[in-house]
Amino acid sequence: MKLHLSIAFISLISISLYSQINQGAHNKLVNARIEAEIFFEQYGISEEDLKNIKGSPYETNYFQPGNIFENTELKASKVPMRYNIFSDEIEIKSSFQPDDTEISVLTKSPNYIVDISGSTYVYVLNSLSSDKSGYFKVLHEGDHYDLYKKSSITYIKKKFAETNYQQDQPARFDRNDTYYMVNKQGRFLELNTKKRKFLKAFGDKKKNVENYIKEQKLSTKEEADMAKIFKYYNSIL
Repeated sequence: MKLHLSIAFISLISISLYSQINQGAHNKLVNARIEAEIFFEQYGISEEDLKNIKGSPYETNYFQPGNIFENTELKASKVPMRYNIFSDEIEIKSSFQPDDTEISVLTKSPNYIVDISGSTYVYVLNSLSSDKSGYFKVLHEGDHYDLYKKSSITYIKKKFAETNYQQDQPARFDRNDTYYMVNKQGRFLELNTKKRKFLKAFGDKKKNVENYIKEQKLSTKEEADMAKIFKYYNSIL
């Protein structure tokens, strides 16, 4: 899938521009109600409960400066943002002030590209199954194939001990990451991070990629190494 703006260009703009977002643009970009609240309410999770649950529903707990692009046009820069994996929402605040507690969410649209402190997210709309739509993190963008990551989080309720020999198990957020090879027509191929199965994705270039992994001492389980592998693969096509 081809991004409308290169990741490198996004990074350059994030350094050079100051935050700018007017009320009209804000109303278009965000939803009035934060859907994360709905998710937490469904599970009976209060703000106080979140402090005692193991793990986190967020990619990063704190808000970081981010840029929002609509296709190639910068809509807002250095906006406080974070990715809520649990509800699959990009959360937004109007400022970094400690007393600013009002949170909105970015309207979900394939036209938006989000850069949060160097991490790029795109919203993929699955026309065949709406529950398969969502945000993906772009780990590498190539001329032929991209590397995407889809994160999901499952909430596991607190489990109380059933006997005197057991201990209570605290509630927790369990995270799962799935990786995809994405071509320029937007077709997704799920990747298995076990080396032998991972290599099958590269077809007749499998041996070339295998040799490259061995020479560079790379791991198919490390994201940075996977990005290097995709960069090499794109270079030999």
